Amino acid sequence: MSDDPAVEVASPAGPRHRPTRDRENAGTGVRHARTGTPVPRLEREIDMTMLNPQLVRECADAVAAVLPVPGVAGEHLLKMLADFGGVDTLDSDQVLTAAAAGMWAQWVRNTDIWENAHAGGRLSDGEMFRTNAASVLAIREALAGGSTWEHALDLVTSSDRVLPDGRPLRKMLPSAHKSGRVHDYATTAARRWDNRISDSGLNPLAAYLAVGAAGAPFTSDWHGMPKWEPRVRQFVAALIEPEHPHWGGTLAARLNAFPGELVIPSLEATLLENPAQLSADVASWCVSTCALGYLAVTPG
Repeated sequence: MSDDPAVEVASPAGPRHRPTRDRENAGTGVRHARTGTPVPRLEREIDMTMLNPQLVRECADAVAAVLPVPGVAGEHLLKMLADFGGVDTLDSDQVLTAAAAGMWAQWVRNTDIWENAHAGGRLSDGEMFRTNAASVLAIREALAGGSTWEHALDLVTSSDRVLPDGRPLRKMLPSAHKSGRVHDYATTAARRWDNRISDSGLNPLAAYLAVGAAGAPFTSDWHGMPKWEPRVRQFVAALIEPEHPHWGGTLAARLNAFPGELVIPSLEATLLENPAQLSADVASWCVSTCALGYLAVTPG
């Protein structure tokens, strides 16, 4: 697994290094990754109920200054959240969900071990769908309850964690060693962010914006993200439209493949509330048989 570029700060000379305090200035103690100049301290503590454009922009600019990606500015992070994720950065619920989704996507879902388990058949598309939903909800709830990022990732990558299909994580992955690697990678990445927040003086909102923006290209249509509800609404509407272009004339066959009796209002409610509560067969029907994720969603 490669290091997550949003976790450590790269020096202008190339090698990665941890942020250090600059005791001779009143800034955050973090040096700009490219210029070496101190990053100004944000004077206000985070209050997710009092977001305003100035605070959000200050936070985005502050964290962009220490990311090891050349040319990234705060406005780019905010644009990624808005354009990819549909996130309103003045909505604290959306920011928190985007951050939770970004953590899970970058530090677990998109790792080589997790993806190999998926590709190798140990985690079907339906189970990936349910597991993503359950994991993001768990991380979000932990963060909302005051947990550190490390603790939130520890909860969802513990080898004893029970997945929606009833298996403990260690049974899904091919060995305890690989299970441990996923846990160590995720919690180490999260701990680095925890340390950066506490040691550097960065407003915690800055870190939420950064990790949410980094994950947005992968998580924009996940459960809980702003684009999820329109997808679900249009999907269930299409289930009674045989001529909908998504089906290509195959709706009847797909409906016949539904495991049990299809009650559309119940399916819609579960998809919106928590897809992890779907049965394994219904989840597979949604994402594999009906290609829920490939539905072309009409804006508005």
